[in-house]
Amino acid sequence: MGADTSRAASNITIQFNQAQPFRAGQHITGTVAFNNTFVDDVKIQRIFAEFVGEVVYTTKQYTGSGYYNVNHYEPFFQQLQCLQEKQDSFSLEKGYMSWPISFSLADFLPPILNQLSSHGPYIHYKVRVVFERPEKLKKNVHQDFFVFVIANPSSNLHSTYLPLEATNNNRSDVTFKSALVDRNGPLTPGDIFLLNVELDNPKHTTIKSVSIDLVQHRTIAMGGHCELTIFLSKISQLQEFSGEHYRETLKLAIPTDNRIVSSFHYMSPTFSNKPIAVEYMIKIEVKAHGLFKNFIVNIPIVIQSTQMHMEISNQEEEQLPSYDAAIEKQ
Repeated sequence: MGADTSRAASNITIQFNQAQPFRAGQHITGTVAFNNTFVDDVKIQRIFAEFVGEVVYTTKQYTGSGYYNVNHYEPFFQQLQCLQEKQDSFSLEKGYMSWPISFSLADFLPPILNQLSSHGPYIHYKVRVVFERPEKLKKNVHQDFFVFVIANPSSNLHSTYLPLEATNNNRSDVTFKSALVDRNGPLTPGDIFLLNVELDNPKHTTIKSVSIDLVQHRTIAMGGHCELTIFLSKISQLQEFSGEHYRETLKLAIPTDNRIVSSFHYMSPTFSNKPIAVEYMIKIEVKAHGLFKNFIVNIPIVIQSTQMHMEISNQEEEQLPSYDAAIEKQ
């Protein structure tokens, strides 16, 4: 079956008894099936199925001809189930055969995270089915089935310990204060929230602009850090503003973007001191005329997302919804 390994793999199928997305902490059952259509006798030593969660990241390596990209696959969760095994080997019967499978997902697994850029790190889950051959020189037959896993709500970070306000200033004594209004719990995509903003400008420095973004900070173990920035609003009254004082309560929305997953922090026993985490900030960037006068005010928030519509694929950058469009949906 050496030359027919890929064709044999295409004869492996899987059927789950539960609908996706699967949730961390869930018990999953199903059936693996194989249709043996080969004339030759197929010798197998072991058949197993394995539920795997992996961090995937890319590094550059150099050879004499230049740099090239190398993909790394680092599992943080593995659960193996042997379906059939014999010490020597056994022959597969002709025709259709099947085996039941069951997996119990850990309670605090992170959700799938798709790429933010073409070579960025990401997290995926799969069930790998392997037909292990006894002959060392012959390839095993395997097939990967990618699945959709979301976080258990109990594993989400809580917002009670986060500050509700933040202040920063620059060397010209421009001070910007911001505070979330009546917000104690997590935010969800589509939520409207109120933000008090206050600008003190005693020297009448000219403010170029003040913009507000939602920033998603991702820490993906050895895959490193990456960020997703989604525009929320600009304070139009502060464009080319040189007044002494400004105060306003802004009405903002958390966009319904399928890259927004729940806040979480996960430590895998296989990754020493390398967490997998997603955290969010409301980032307010104040730009002023003059050298080194720009500054940023960050307010940490917690987001709880249902994350029901993410594709199991590496996403390309998408056109983000505007702030006005998000508000109109409410």
